[in-house]
Amino acid sequence: MRSKQLIAAGSVMALCSMQALAAEIGANLYGDLRYSVGYSDVEDGADDFDFNSNNSHLGLSIGGAEGDLRVTAVYELGIDSGNTTSGSDDTRQAYLSVGSPYGTLAYGQLETTYKQAGQRLDPFYNTGVGTITGTPFGNAGAPVLGPSFGLSALTSDTVDQGLIANQVTYLSPTIANLTGNATIIFAENDRDNGGQTDFGVGVEYAANGILLGAQYLDIRATLNGTPNANFNAGLPDRTKATRVYGGYGTENWTLGASWEPLEIDGAPDRDYYFLSGTLRLNDSTRLAASLGYVENVPFEGQSLSLGVFHELLTGLEAYAAARYSDRDEEAILNNGFAISDGASVGELVLGINYQFSLAGLF
Repeated sequence: MRSKQLIAAGSVMALCSMQALAAEIGANLYGDLRYSVGYSDVEDGADDFDFNSNNSHLGLSIGGAEGDLRVTAVYELGIDSGNTTSGSDDTRQAYLSVGSPYGTLAYGQLETTYKQAGQRLDPFYNTGVGTITGTPFGNAGAPVLGPSFGLSALTSDTVDQGLIANQVTYLSPTIANLTGNATIIFAENDRDNGGQTDFGVGVEYAANGILLGAQYLDIRATLNGTPNANFNAGLPDRTKATRVYGGYGTENWTLGASWEPLEIDGAPDRDYYFLSGTLRLNDSTRLAASLGYVENVPFEGQSLSLGVFHELLTGLEAYAAARYSDRDEEAILNNGFAISDGASVGELVLGINYQFSLAGLF
């Protein structure tokens, strides 16, 4: 129901806005198709082969511009069953944005800037090793589909985690290499939920290959205790989440880092640490690595991922990757969580990604 309401409202708003624009109206049909096959060697558990769609999706963007004003309506559809924490909603994004020299304002169901900040650092995002679910992470409070180990579920490429409804988000123009953002996320039946409106704010510096930023989310209710809350993300109660991140990149290599301390009411604070790097061997091939460590979560421990990506054609790439995860069994038990199978797992993955864009449809 939430997505249908968003689509209907967005369509009416988009049509009214487009009628006010006299020129430069266009559409873009785009897609991101991601599939992989993987083998898992689990300590004290059954080995496993899996074929997965890694958050594959299709989208349509319709935009119009007049002078410095641009209006864009976006609808994006997940084409695999892992799009949401409940598996019942295929709508990933449905929103309307208005851009001007004074910044961009968006309303609807869309990515949080908190999610985007982590996603950009992860070379394995939405790949066969870019997920925190399945056998090695069976105790996770919610499937974390998209980000590598070391990034929280708030970075997930799924609805109720990194794709959130009822957002009003503002992105400022860039001044002196600084860009700010602010978000209000309204809860459905807000009065019944006790006024559980969520907030977000952030700032980012980007210049000469240097990236520095901080993002903050005040999540006042989660699905664990409030049926109509905006966030799930495996969080048991109100959470104050912070991401401090940075990176440096050249034409041939990149480095990135993220630290996420999460303060959770009535539960131990959680910490997520993430490091990543890429090295371009030639125009078609790059190497990637990431290292993650997490504390006070059901799958506490560390994980190392290595991979090679090769571009076959424009938009089409194949990759081979490996991940070794070693959970801290003693810490998990001390935090009151159970251990399923063994504490460690090794994974080998082969995958293919295809991205396309058909701009200028009309």
